[in-house]
Amino acid sequence: MAEERKLEAYVFIHELAGAEPREVLRQFVALEGVRYAAQFVGSFIAFGAVEVADLGQLHRLTAGGAWKAGVRCEWSVVVKAGVRAAPKRGSPPYCALVRADTVGDPREVLDSIDAYLDPRLPPNSEEFRYASAVVNGLGFGLLVEFGSTSLDELYRLILEELRPREGIASTDSAFAFLPDNELP
Repeated sequence: MAEERKLEAYVFIHELAGAEPREVLRQFVALEGVRYAAQFVGSFIAFGAVEVADLGQLHRLTAGGAWKAGVRCEWSVVVKAGVRAAPKRGSPPYCALVRADTVGDPREVLDSIDAYLDPRLPPNSEEFRYASAVVNGLGFGLLVEFGSTSLDELYRLILEELRPREGIASTDSAFAFLPDNELP
């Protein structure tokens, strides 16, 4: 019998209730299955990445530990990882997370974007990162991550490389400066 893959999920946090934001994120990242959290500037104030055994464990996390820690949010699961990887597996100092609404099947749009961007962008490293995934979400079907040593480069990647691509209806971007911010 083939080993089942873990369920990857993302949390777009809109409110951190009960304590100072860093303390809420520390409590959240200490929960079983949470592998990443950081503050962002955009339509969500923080973001987390989770890897759990199954949907039941994700339900227990969302209704139990995450809620008790003060996390008020939207959750999305990874339906399909992009050609390089799903987002948040490491990043240079500046990070952009872009939620994109698509026209048509988001899996086909992801394949098209990956085919366009992958050969044009540098390899993932400490200075650059590109990752993508089809996710479920209200008003978006893709999550794209760009990481760079420059905030201006993130703006350029979003405005000149991602948004003009066929199949992208709209985008919603959030930004983070990760040194002294992200919690592994």
